[in-house]
Amino acid sequence: MLVDATDSAIKAEVRCCSESYMAIGDDWKAQCGIWSSAKVPGSDGENCDIVTYAEAVDRCAQYDARLCTRNELSRNCADGMGCYDKHMVWALDEGYEVVTTP
Repeated sequence: MLVDATDSAIKAEVRCCSESYMAIGDDWKAQCGIWSSAKVPGSDGENCDIVTYAEAVDRCAQYDARLCTRNELSRNCADGMGCYDKHMVWALDEGYEVVTTP
């Protein structure tokens, strides 16, 4: 489902992906060749928050990571992370922001 990522009323879970280890409880996903994490602390120290798109991007950027792509999520590259695996999450889709279920 495509959404307007600038709408601060829309919130979703965060999944960060990186080609490098992030040191935030991330797991190596060999089938995808990336590290992924859902336990991305915000400024309040909380993990597993439901946040706006801008907040999700900022959280990943703090760890030199990015939001996982829709393709990565569909291939289970960020599943089993211990945070709301059935909730909607922010994802990148060829430069477009989307909310999708992992």
